[in-house]
Amino acid sequence: MKRLVAVVIAVVAMGLVPAALASGTLSGRYKTRIAADPALHGGLNGTWVLRFTPRHVTASHDGKVVDRARDRIRGDKITIFGGSGSCGKTGKYMFKLTGAKLRFTAVSDPCLPRRDVLTHGPFHKV
Repeated sequence: MKRLVAVVIAVVAMGLVPAALASGTLSGRYKTRIAADPALHGGLNGTWVLRFTPRHVTASHDGKVVDRARDRIRGDKITIFGGSGSCGKTGKYMFKLTGAKLRFTAVSDPCLPRRDVLTHGPFHKV
């Protein structure tokens, strides 16, 4: 009986761990391309890559790192704290990760270029 209880607990724990990890983290690299968007006046055109590591996000534009920031992810919400680029303010977003596709919806962010890049279109896992 004790073995059965131990097996049941192990199976339940194995099922919960991936769900907990998936709901609280983004990891790896995601890429999108902005091309000829007149609303953005061409300044953000090019390939954008976001690289997520524990509690950090790095943004690259056409292969050049343009920003590094701390982040906090809770469920489907991400808060980006400052950064090393031109926007040193905090931004808050909702995100949805469906398979390899990542989309952001701005909640609040005074940094317009960051908001324009993140909400432009889907990012794809690379």
